[in-house]
Amino acid sequence: MKMSSPRSRLASLVLTAALVLAPLACSTPSSEEPPAAPDEGGIGERDASRDIGMTDPYTPSPKPEKDASRDIPPPPPGGWNPWDHPTVWRELPALEPCEVYEADLSEYDFPKREWSSCGVGCEVASAQYPIDLDTRQVTSRPALAGTSIGGEVYLRLNVGAPGRGTIHEIVRLPENETIAAIKLRNAGSVRCGMTGYGYDAALLFPLGVSTGNGQSETWDARTAWVDQRTATLIWDKQWLAVSSLPRGVIPWEEGWGMVLEDGTLRVVESPEATKMTILASGVSGSFHSAARGDLIVAAYRNGVGQRVIGGYSRAKGWRELIANKDIAIRHVTMSDDYIVWVGLHGPPPAVGSVSGAEFYWSPIANTPEEIIVTKGPSIHAQDGLDQIKAGGDFAATMGCRLGEHDTLCELFVVRLSTKQLWVLPRRPGGNAYMQLLAVSQDEIVYGENDRPLLGPAYNQLVQRLVRLKTAELDAIQAAWVGE
Repeated sequence: MKMSSPRSRLASLVLTAALVLAPLACSTPSSEEPPAAPDEGGIGERDASRDIGMTDPYTPSPKPEKDASRDIPPPPPGGWNPWDHPTVWRELPALEPCEVYEADLSEYDFPKREWSSCGVGCEVASAQYPIDLDTRQVTSRPALAGTSIGGEVYLRLNVGAPGRGTIHEIVRLPENETIAAIKLRNAGSVRCGMTGYGYDAALLFPLGVSTGNGQSETWDARTAWVDQRTATLIWDKQWLAVSSLPRGVIPWEEGWGMVLEDGTLRVVESPEATKMTILASGVSGSFHSAARGDLIVAAYRNGVGQRVIGGYSRAKGWRELIANKDIAIRHVTMSDDYIVWVGLHGPPPAVGSVSGAEFYWSPIANTPEEIIVTKGPSIHAQDGLDQIKAGGDFAATMGCRLGEHDTLCELFVVRLSTKQLWVLPRRPGGNAYMQLLAVSQDEIVYGENDRPLLGPAYNQLVQRLVRLKTAELDAIQAAWVGE
């Protein structure tokens, strides 16, 4: 599978986001030997009798007994860090040319982030591990993902360290527990990382591999699905050719999928698949897709250039679900019960600032006739609005507007049952919104950075994670406005 075309500045940015390499981590060749792998062999086998649907909340399974007979070296002063632990990582040679290790969570409890109060209804923690390390830890914003399933929040986080690689882990809140983790290392011309635009794909490790550079590259994809009930990683059995740049990674009840730059919606329905199955074509200009049950939705540009929402289900196939000639729809998400989107007014979103926007939602349905649209409150923002999350009775997005002396970025939260809107400015103390991760009935989770930002590279990093209690939104808004 080949791509050969000139790279514009925009295409270069898309390339960086589509195959995420954590700064100073994944892309840095290491002179150190990789950690010893206690077990040889390839990728995990799938139990075909087990339902891997993405809608059942994860139930922790008992950890297996540790093998006390193994000769494990004594820990260094301060204990093991998660990169260098001698028995936690099992190398997966079947994933070559990428250097990938899977964590045995029975061997090691990953460091839990330490949450502290940041005022009424607010908790904050470092996005990195609360451990002493002899080098810098970094978290790459484009590789983050989050979702709310069955009322519980799952986050796919990452922490990179120069010379050690990048750890990608799936954390379940509120227990703050790591339920799955992998470690990536890169060398030479092979670049491996998380495929971008997977905003809701918190229960997938969607790997992408690129060889070559400049005007000619080859791209392939391989993904691990996480069984929530057993925290088992189920890997695709081989690398799958990708025909063009990914524009969306979709966690689907029956597997996983991608919307590609060539306008096709493709899925992988079994770890045994030898190629991706095309479900739809003409899904052009899509940057955001989501799924619940067997329904996949994507915001895209239809045949007459209008930005709409399309949907695919087994029973109905691909069809245009939601369209409104007065608005453009660029981003969409799903909760367990709703399809939620932001309607934009003014110039096309790719051209410049919008003149207005508002929330919209509908109960989940797979035909246009069953869609029941509710128009929500207006959003006073001119830019941003490219992140949207929903869960329980709440939905949220981030947007920015020009202030008297500065650009003002805010978090907009709506309660679907009442249309009540909260507008939260940046958290007091010199902080900047970076990434909206998840919304549930009980909380909103996002990533932030120091403000002012220190340049484009800094914009790709997240320093802290913040959790807001939805029951305290009135008090949070009162405390933050005017600070």
